[in-house]
This record gives sequence, C-alpha cells and structure tokens, in this order.
Amino acid sequence: MRDTVERLAELRRPFIVGVRHHSPVIAAAMPALLDAAAPDVVYLELAEELQPWLEWLGHPDLVAPVALAAARRDGRGLVFYPYADFSPELAALRWAVLAGVPARAFDLPVARSMDEPGRRHGLRLTDDEGGLRRLQRAYGVEDSEELWDRMIEAPGAGQEPEAVRRAALAFGWALRSAEEVDEVDLRREAWMRDRLRREGFVRPAAVVGTTVPISLVSPGQVWGDRVNALDLRFAKILRFGRTRYNVGVDLINATNSGAILTYNQTFNAAITTGSQAWLAPTSVLTPRFVKVSAQIDF
Repeated sequence: MRDTVERLAELRRPFIVGVRHHSPVIAAAMPALLDAAAPDVVYLELAEELQPWLEWLGHPDLVAPVALAAARRDGRGLVFYPYADFSPELAALRWAVLAGVPARAFDLPVARSMDEPGRRHGLRLTDDEGGLRRLQRAYGVEDSEELWDRMIEAPGAGQEPEAVRRAALAFGWALRSAEEVDEVDLRREAWMRDRLRREGFVRPAAVVGTTVPISLVSPGQVWGDRVNALDLRFAKILRFGRTRYNVGVDLINATNSGAILTYNQTFNAAITTGSQAWLAPTSVLTPRFVKVSAQIDF
C-alpha cells in the first residue's frame, strides 16, 4: 500500500487531493496545498451540469452553509452537495477564485447517471488482512469513520499540509480495497478520467473523494524508478600467422540487479494483488549471465 500511495502522491497530472465532504483539517490545508502545486485548473467532483453555478458558489460574498442540487428533467437522479466553511471542495473553489485559476465540475452529468445501483464489484484480496484492517488495528478503531478521525482529523492540526494529503490518500486506498464499488461509480470515474485526458491542461489539480484518486490515473502517467545496469566486456585479438582470433567474454548485468522494467498500468477495481494488479511488475532486468564469444578471420 505504501508504494501505491507514494506514487499517487507524486503525480502532478493530475495533482490529487483526496477529501471527505466535511473535513476541517483538509479544508484548512487546501490553500497551502494548491499554492505549492500551482495548478492551472482545479477539477471538482461535481456533476457537470453544475458548472454555471460555480461562479456563485465561489463568489466572495457567499456565506456558508450553502448547497447545490441537481436532478434529471423527470425528477429522478437527484444529487445534493451541502457545503460549509470546513468543506475542502469549497476551500479549493475559493482558492481558485482568488488565484484566478479556472474551476471545473467534471463528474458524470446527472442526465447520464442512473438511479438504480448497478452490480457491485468487490476488490479481491489474497488474504483477510487488507490494508484497511491493518490500519484499524494500528489505530485501535473498529470502523472507517473513527479511523478517519484518528488518522486525519485528530493529528492533522499539527502536521504539514502535504503530510495530511498523503494520509488521506492512504486512507482512501485502504478503504477502496475493502469496499465494493458500484458500476455507477465506475462509470463516473471513467468519465472524470476521460475529462482529464481530453482537456489537456498542463498542471491540473483534482479535488475528489478519498476512494477516487486511484481511478484517475491513465496509462503512461506513472513511471517506475530509473533503471541502472552494468555490463562488462573483456576482449582480445590474437594473431597466428595469417589467422586472427577475436575472443571475448561479456558479463551482462554484472551487479545482478532485479530492477523492474515495466509495470501493469491498467487499474482494475476488482484486483489489487497478483500480476493483474495496478503497478504489478510485468518484466524485470535479466539476471546476471556470462556470454563467451569467438570470431576467426582467415
């Protein structure tokens, strides 16, 4: 889990802030996080139809609490977004307004969503000791709500903003691994991922729910460590009369490095372990071996 969180945290396209809808600690950290990231756009996990209302939601004269809501023409598919001063999304929008950076509502439009929940996909773990359970045991809690308070809110006031962001990313990944994901949510995530890819901003920031960040990563955005390999060759030319012998010994991968060359960059919501898991190694450097060669010219 640590490697996954580190890779998510190091992403800059998009720079991801995983949030809960009401989180005083992340709301307080948001301006500093966005100042450091200096995005050229801020994406918010809001239904696309609400884009015209962002101007009013981020207006300097607006006084929270406030809420946005949307529904289909037939009255179904209602979505409701309540905001307070301690809402991270509202803090991000206010930062964007002050910084002169565009904000985008990039979630699946309500008109394309479904009321009825779809088939749910659970993540397959190889054992019962998932990341969420390990975290709950480490913090001495029984449920994810209390874990959030112990892991994010309680210590957050004394932490650097970046440490808070990384803790929230870790919480979100552990929760994603432990819960089932509805097909509707998978469609929403695919829509947001496509918006990020199509719009082509250079330094986008995405402020999304804690379980969403992993799904925003498109193939080719995450890179492994630099690969260093040492190959040695020893060769000598020998002459006997009119015959020339070129004899050589090659020591390939002299340090016997096991560096990973390629990773699986396809995220599957149903798989977190094994060769099909996201960022699972698919090829490694060939182990050390010796090659002897000889060439005879006459």
